[in-house]
Amino acid sequence: MNQALKNVIFNFQISNLVIGIVVFHFCALGIFYTGTSWTAFLIAGFLFLIRSIGMMVGCHRLFSHQSFKTKRWVEFVLAFWATLGASGPVTRWVAHHYAHHRHSDQDDDVHSPRHGLFHAYMGWYLKRSFYEAEIPDAIKNRISPEIQILGKFADTIVLLQMVALYFFGEFLLINYPELNTNGLMLLVNAFF
Repeated sequence: MNQALKNVIFNFQISNLVIGIVVFHFCALGIFYTGTSWTAFLIAGFLFLIRSIGMMVGCHRLFSHQSFKTKRWVEFVLAFWATLGASGPVTRWVAHHYAHHRHSDQDDDVHSPRHGLFHAYMGWYLKRSFYEAEIPDAIKNRISPEIQILGKFADTIVLLQMVALYFFGEFLLINYPELNTNGLMLLVNAFF
């Protein structure tokens, strides 16, 4: 692929990322419009818990550090839960975590605080290296084909999660109005 095409693709990816971050944070302000309910709060807490387990146990301990072994279906569930957290494909997360550990808190660390708080928190997402990180072969071979396929559909899974939250909230509104929730409230509380 020539450099001009790589630049176009990179600029498209950066534009989408920045737009996504702005829209995501703007939509979070929707809570002042929708309000909250115990139902929405509990569903949001449950989703926060499984997404966190997916990231911390799945992406970090299992796939990055290989701290334990488990059944293939458990690996898939952990990868799916991590994907629901909207942090992209598991393989990309692992590649960046490896790069971080290779150069922890040095200039080559992909999210070193040496380059400032903004860079450490999210500025590194805006660099070309975020999109070009290669996962080490030893890890690539360990991650099952179904998890790699899951990564190809990460954005679609996140969008489907949003749609499911909305329609589940509407289902609750129609069938269990005493729960005081609706689709938009559930979407804002449990996703944004």
